[in-house]
Amino acid sequence: MGFFSAFGAHKVYQHIHNIELAILLGIVTAVGGGLIRDILLGRVPVVLTKEIYASAALLGAAVQLFGEVHIINPRVSPWLAIALCTLIRMLSLKYKWNLPAIKTNT
Repeated sequence: MGFFSAFGAHKVYQHIHNIELAILLGIVTAVGGGLIRDILLGRVPVVLTKEIYASAALLGAAVQLFGEVHIINPRVSPWLAIALCTLIRMLSLKYKWNLPAIKTNT
């Protein structure tokens, strides 16, 4: 997931130079890959549950773009983005971190 988040954001920023769109499409790339995986395995997609998934992809894409705009070293940013995204995802699974559910007033 971290790989797809970082490299999806990188490719978009290379062609368009729009940070917001690059982050959004980095997230879509990471989440889309997970959706396809879960559908092919016949499981409920993880992104539709309450687990931390897209948030980790957002942080991975953002770190990658910090490298693209030279806030951090561009040679290090892909590795840092992949590691951060993967670390957040693994820690959320190990410690059962979840985002709050959306409450409806019905």
